[in-house]
Amino acid sequence: KDAWEDKDINLYESYLTDDYEYYYTAAEKNEDKNFDKSQRVERIDWTFSRYEYINISFTNIRVELDSSDQNKAIVKVDEKYESDKYSDEGKKTLYMEKSPDGWKIYKEVFEL
Repeated sequence: KDAWEDKDINLYESYLTDDYEYYYTAAEKNEDKNFDKSQRVERIDWTFSRYEYINISFTNIRVELDSSDQNKAIVKVDEKYESDKYSDEGKKTLYMEKSPDGWKIYKEVFEL
């Protein structure tokens, strides 16, 4: 959240594993997209440079630890995104793994 609102691409990238994957689905628009880490970081950097402000809020936060691997967790949230150029609301799922540097996101799914 802070990386987005501060438009800090280095902080944002530090939260992602090297094999990070992003998936976006908008059922009503019959649209699916997926990106690897470099594609996602490039897209977010483009967004940060063009948007005047970004506000994000989360509700209904749920964390599930993987019972078979304590170094993995799934975080589910309802996300509200607002900027000067775009806004939406959807469901986000973050698949996370514990690393020596702390928890990192290895897969992210956003459903509009």
